[in-house]
Amino acid sequence: MKERKLIKDYKKDNNELDLEKIVDEYNSYIHKIIKNINYYRFSNEDIEEIVADTFFIIWKNKENLDENKKLSSYIAGIVRNLVKEKRKSY
Repeated sequence: MKERKLIKDYKKDNNELDLEKIVDEYNSYIHKIIKNINYYRFSNEDIEEIVADTFFIIWKNKENLDENKKLSSYIAGIVRNLVKEKRKSY
């Protein structure tokens, strides 16, 4: 994973995010965060739901992404919030 990647590197010419590239680069990172937080409580379906929701939130809020910040930090915050929400549902 390239930690110094800027968000603008993931944007295509029409200002759309290259979500496929983001998924390829950050999928294992998201799994690692979930595992470090509370992996044992979640089923595989729960984990995949958190991963999918994370990418959906990134895509949905693409206009609000700061191009000068690391995407990994933004992703980590999203994942932590989704894990908290999932814990509450148990």
